[in-house]
Amino acid sequence: SAYLISKANFIACHYPIFLEKSDMLKDIKEGGTFLINSPVESGEIWDSLPVSTQKTIIDKKIKIKFKRFSNANSWLGVESGNG
Repeated sequence: SAYLISKANFIACHYPIFLEKSDMLKDIKEGGTFLINSPVESGEIWDSLPVSTQKTIIDKKIKIKFKRFSNANSWLGVESGNG
């Protein structure tokens, strides 16, 4: 059976390019948590986000969690022969 979530407490973005292509945070609850996996350093993550995403984070008081991956090919499984 299908479960429809109208408002999420937690959203994760594993491919930062998606932030430029869609409004991933439109259905997050106010005060929800947003996990970002990204190749950028933690001090640069805010500036790497689209302005529209930054605005949503501020307006909805979203908590940000950050996970840095150092090698996108490795992270995507290319080096291990899975990609």
